[in-house]
Amino acid sequence: MRPTIPPRRWLLAGVLLALAAPLPAGAAGHHPGDSYRDADALLRQAFDLEDAEGDRFQPYRGRVEVHSWLHDGDGALEYEAINTTVFVQWTPDSTENLEETETILFEKEDGDSGEENGEEGGEEDDGEEGHVAIAFLSAAHRDAYRFKRQGEETRDGRRLVAYSLRPHDRGKKYWEGTFWLEADTGHLAGFDLAPSKRRFGLHAMRMRMDFAVFAGLALPVKGAMDLEIKIRFIVHKKVRTTMEFGDYALVGAGG
Repeated sequence: MRPTIPPRRWLLAGVLLALAAPLPAGAAGHHPGDSYRDADALLRQAFDLEDAEGDRFQPYRGRVEVHSWLHDGDGALEYEAINTTVFVQWTPDSTENLEETETILFEKEDGDSGEENGEEGGEEDDGEEGHVAIAFLSAAHRDAYRFKRQGEETRDGRRLVAYSLRPHDRGKKYWEGTFWLEADTGHLAGFDLAPSKRRFGLHAMRMRMDFAVFAGLALPVKGAMDLEIKIRFIVHKKVRTTMEFGDYALVGAGG
């Protein structure tokens, strides 16, 4: 018997399944500080920027629009929605959502063919929201990885340097793929990553994100996530999410 779960819960469950597992702090046979000592000058610059983020951080306001699609295993659309959130990032680990709106573009009811609509969703969440970062440059996580410089490229007038990212221990739940640094500053410019180990229920996943520098910080500007949740004879769902960030502005201590 297949479980009946509302489409919004599938989207949330998929994201949590993909991201909720904490990243281990190190890897067997690799000692603290090895990644920094083995890094080239630009990568060390990126590590230094990451380590000093707390000292440079200033609270800022922003806006994110998230467009989500939920499909069944055969590719038939079951749910589509756009969520827009205006938020304040008070610290690197503390976010306050000021305004949230949802527009449901399509929702298929159980036993129904589904119909399009443009209703605004007024449902409130419970206020519990996890903060998950792919922090492969941070001192807490970088020693778990092997970094390799791949070469330079120019994208939208920006000179970037590409690096491959691979875990020392592929049996752990790490990330792997490619990331880009600004060639002149070492700021993170983007990444294209996937889990290095498949988790139960997570058949496939890929995350992409582009960044731009604002107030000395590399902040996201757009991204996408694709994941496939598959448990044989129980569930097969595909989720695609795109994200666009903008309207960044510094805020004072009083908001």
